[in-house]
Formats: sequence, C-alpha cells, structure tokens
Amino acid sequence: MPLPLDDWNEYYQAMKKDGRILGLTVNDNLEALLFYSICDDIDRFYKKQPFEYLPHDISGRTVYVEMVIARRWLRQMREMVTARLLEKYPNLEQAVWFRPRKDVDKMMVIKRRNDYARV
Repeated sequence: MPLPLDDWNEYYQAMKKDGRILGLTVNDNLEALLFYSICDDIDRFYKKQPFEYLPHDISGRTVYVEMVIARRWLRQMREMVTARLLEKYPNLEQAVWFRPRKDVDKMMVIKRRNDYARV
C-alpha cells in the first residue's frame, strides 16, 4: 500500500531543512539524491517507517543511508558522496545501508580506511 504523498513531502522538507540530502550531479545533470542520517545506533533508523523523519546526531560515527534515488550509480558518484560527507562530518567511521532481498534485508557496512570512507 503506497504511503500518502503528504508523508513524502513532509519527510523531504524536514530532511532538506536539516541538510541531510545530497544532490549528485554529473556533467551538470542531477543524477541522484541521497538521503542520510548520522548516528551511533542504526536500529532506530532501520526500524522507522519509510518516510518518518527522525533527528540525527551529528557527532555520531556512522552515516546511515536512508534512501537513494538515482538513474544510475557510478564510482565517481560514490567518491563525491564520500568527499562531501567527510568534509561535513569528519568524525565518520563507517557507512551502513540495507539492500532489500526477498526474505530479509542485507546489511551493507563499509568501514573508513586511512583518510577516507568508502560509501
């Protein structure tokens, strides 16, 4: 059952106001929007409703990727995300997101190495 459009609009506006949306452009074309939260406990973000807004902890060490809307995903885009997130949040140590599967979501974790985090 699709969620009401109002839920999406409220979520989008709250995330935008909080600066938690990255717009990724390649050759001046918007290719992706990435919605994220910074935290130490990913469970509360993983268990929330799809368009439920929760405040995040900017001193957290984990970037939780809530949603990616993209036409395609290129290495160049991942590197842009990494650079922009580490510039804004130098305390990050890892990135976490979930890939949906038939029976269970698969948690993906990428730990920070050296002076960068692979996202």
